[in-house]
Amino acid sequence: MVIIGSKGCAKEILTALKWDNVEETVSLFDNINTDISDAYYDFPIIKSWNELEQHLKTDSKVIIGVGGGQRREVLARKIACLGGVLTTFISQKALVGGYDNTIEPGVVILSGATITCNVSIGQGTFINKSTVISHDVRIGRYCEVSPGAKILGRAIIGDRTEIGANAVILPDVIVGADCKIGAGAVVTRNIDSHTTVAGVPARSITKSSNNAFKLKSKIRNLLYHIRIADFRKLREYNHYVFGKRKLMFLELLSHSWMYGASFENYYELQFFKKSRTECRQYLTSSLRHELTRQVNDPCEALVLKDKVRFAEVFEDILGRRVMTFDEIKRQMHDPYSISINEVVIKPIKGQAGQGIIFPMQNFTSLRQLHDYVISTVKKPDEYLYEERIIQHSALNKLNPSSLNTLRIVTYYDESINKVDVWSVVLRIGIKARTDNFATGGIAALVDHRGVVCQPAIIKHPSGERFHIHPVSGEKITGCIIPYYDQAIALAKQAAMRIPKVRSIGWDIAITETGPYMLEGNDNWCMTLFQLPGGEGLRHLANSVCNMFSVYE
Repeated sequence: MVIIGSKGCAKEILTALKWDNVEETVSLFDNINTDISDAYYDFPIIKSWNELEQHLKTDSKVIIGVGGGQRREVLARKIACLGGVLTTFISQKALVGGYDNTIEPGVVILSGATITCNVSIGQGTFINKSTVISHDVRIGRYCEVSPGAKILGRAIIGDRTEIGANAVILPDVIVGADCKIGAGAVVTRNIDSHTTVAGVPARSITKSSNNAFKLKSKIRNLLYHIRIADFRKLREYNHYVFGKRKLMFLELLSHSWMYGASFENYYELQFFKKSRTECRQYLTSSLRHELTRQVNDPCEALVLKDKVRFAEVFEDILGRRVMTFDEIKRQMHDPYSISINEVVIKPIKGQAGQGIIFPMQNFTSLRQLHDYVISTVKKPDEYLYEERIIQHSALNKLNPSSLNTLRIVTYYDESINKVDVWSVVLRIGIKARTDNFATGGIAALVDHRGVVCQPAIIKHPSGERFHIHPVSGEKITGCIIPYYDQAIALAKQAAMRIPKVRSIGWDIAITETGPYMLEGNDNWCMTLFQLPGGEGLRHLANSVCNMFSVYE
């Protein structure tokens, strides 16, 4: 095992290892300080990156014993390139609860620390002696919590934040990324990223955030919200909520400015009747774009936007035959080629169920399909021709006119090579041929057992919910999703294939023989994500990236 560093922080870890009678061979690494000898007591000191690389070939375990969040993160990346593996160390003299705690690789927890329940601690974070971390706290990556500090219930700490000795973070407080909390400070309210605070109550003493960047981002996002707004729909929404078609522009502009909410978000997420605290709990349009920007590689995400490439990458889990028009033209002359009997025609670049064609006939040969396409479809090369999926009877009875699917939002955590499921929603059509939430469908939250646990909801300011399907009369609440566990496994399997696109919303169909993949969306709908459960889920995004650079 190698401890990176040879000064105070590293010596604290070394002492804790001795107290716990850890018998592994330990070396120190320090290529900075020139005033050190070749060993600290019996522990050899490695003094160059080349030496460290050679050492890691035989002993890859590494603990970072250097203070400062940004330095810790930079070192972790360098160590990974050299073949090192971040190792978690939890002192035997620390009290760590056994209920729902998540501790990522590279975390160090020293003696006397108390960690209760449902706590999440990010990769490479250093928890010093005699600290207290209470229930439901989320601490980001590469943070540093100094001796005697207390982080109380439901507080959220951003990446690389440093908390001074005996500081107190009160319940429900959100501290942004790259902050510094002074020794003895009592933090009573949220703190923007890149801020240094001190005192009781804690107040900002320096603020290094780029205010120009924040202002520019807010203006850009506001103009985008104006540009994409469907003002006809907004007037209908406004008339329903306030009894008049004249829009309340000041309210719309204010919520866009403060929370990154699109004008549609204001009505559909019912911000018009929520407090400021409640609004800040929601992942709005701009915040969801910020999540995508930070965690998804835009080049890798192109596979999700091009249905041809998607069909190639995920061919084995599609559960249906998919053809381009060129393939139809090539194969229709082959007497042994097999036709697609029932076809769904989708735009290659289409999204949100737009532009899908449902032929009202079956095809006995590819030539017949070819002739139909030539006579009815403009620009047939811009479409994909898919075999129609026959859904499971349990879902078909809810609404036979549409393919009713699961939307599973996943997040791939590269630090532990694990896919987390953030949300599962059942989408159900009403009268349309698709189940899309944006075109009049309804959606219901599905719990971890695969059971619809709440009434379905419509995307409308009314927030109308449906225990019973309004057309079929079938009961929605309590519906058991067939092959639910297999559907979750399928989404996780798909997420692992494009790990550089960490946040994806997968659409999965359920047939009588199992689940099959329809498509993946990196720009998944934040309304569908949150509305069925009736609560904001911004905290999930907060836990994986810096969501406070523009909006509190």
